[in-house]
Amino acid sequence: MESASLIAREAWKLAEAGSVDEAIARYQRALEIADDAIDDLWHIHGEFGAVLAKAQQFERAIEQHRASARAALRKGELANSTGVQVERYFAASLLLHLGKPTEALAEISTVLSGGDVQPFVRSVEAEALYLLGQRDRASIAARKAIDSARNEEQRERLREQLKRILADGA
Repeated sequence: MESASLIAREAWKLAEAGSVDEAIARYQRALEIADDAIDDLWHIHGEFGAVLAKAQQFERAIEQHRASARAALRKGELANSTGVQVERYFAASLLLHLGKPTEALAEISTVLSGGDVQPFVRSVEAEALYLLGQRDRASIAARKAIDSARNEEQRERLREQLKRILADGA
């Protein structure tokens, strides 16, 4: 019997080797046979989303990241767990890439209403608010992202990423 998790691991290796189309076909097969009780669906969906984004299939990638978050929640993860935040972040980042800041904010809204919001989620919030013309709120979100960074290296990366927003909101 085929194992969805094993097929997904093979698919990831194919993607890393540059065989993205073949990897996509293998992820699709993995999901066809996956069993939520046995297989790590949040992980399979999340990886598949990353591969689809690499293939510039952004809408499909967003759906896979959303499916990953749902799978993590079904397994008992909290709405604000790091795993769920990561998947919501990836979906929201892709929405921003597609020029959909309102949808990006909606994607991370449940995360923002909880505690311990990861800095990368705050950075997406800042970018979305900035694109919506809400410069003051964007600047506040950017500062929160930097303030919540785990270390100086992360703070510096966020300062660089968000410098345009910080300059406008100053």
